[in-house]
Amino acid sequence: NSSGSIERGNGKKGLCQETSNTTYNYHYCNGDLKMKKSTEKVSIIMPVYNTPEDYMQVSVKSIMEQTYDNIELIIVDDGSEKSCAEYCDSLALKDDRIKIIHRCNSGVSCARNTGTESATGSYVMYVDSDDILDSRTIQKGMKVVCETGAPFVFAGIPLVLILKQSDL
Repeated sequence: NSSGSIERGNGKKGLCQETSNTTYNYHYCNGDLKMKKSTEKVSIIMPVYNTPEDYMQVSVKSIMEQTYDNIELIIVDDGSEKSCAEYCDSLALKDDRIKIIHRCNSGVSCARNTGTESATGSYVMYVDSDDILDSRTIQKGMKVVCETGAPFVFAGIPLVLILKQSDL
């Protein structure tokens, strides 16, 4: 667990404390200490086009082992060869948070759009099929959202982008 101090509009400080998959945001409202809990789902969109299994395996593992576990991983197979498409299907059998969408090849932008259209989370995150995330990437991003109310989080290397679904 980690904690940090945050500044609110009224100048009073609150305390934000993380637990494994829940961010608690304490803040003052009319002089009273209130608690806001962030457990909103994050949809992770991963376009795939003939990605080697070993790359995808490591990438998917890094996503599914996130400390913030209210997630769904939407893998959009953008017209891959049969072996890659079948490997995607096998991943969905291992974890019910993984969804697979097969489509004809239209490019990575169209694949991301397709994934976004089927996302059920309040927030959307885009990753490539060979990205490896730190286990706390989503938790840290959602902590920023909870603390600041930001509609999106944009982080450096590795690049992380978490967007509020309603802002898309």
